[in-house]
Amino acid sequence: MSYLQSFNNEIILVGDFNIDILSTSDTVRKYQNLVSSFGFSVLDADPTRVSATSSSCIDHIISNAKLNVQTVCCAINDHYGLAVEGVNICRSTFLKEKSDAATLKHLSNRTIS
Repeated sequence: MSYLQSFNNEIILVGDFNIDILSTSDTVRKYQNLVSSFGFSVLDADPTRVSATSSSCIDHIISNAKLNVQTVCCAINDHYGLAVEGVNICRSTFLKEKSDAATLKHLSNRTIS
């Protein structure tokens, strides 16, 4: 995360982190402390995986920007989707793994809504 801070831009990380932030476990507390120590926040707190017997929030959007995040029901997966409103990506940098090294891919003039 310190590498991402070096970009001096708004950063958005999205993924299935398999840490249920609805839980009050020590792991969740450490995870949230780690994220916040770099100036980031976990922006979603609604269940993203719901079954007949349980619900959890294991899919996260982590950012150093204030964003409006919504959970979206999805009938094609056992996880709900996460939507970020009003994010405009213009000349942003994305990381993509290739072998052991990270390569940069530049996107420009694209909007995610």
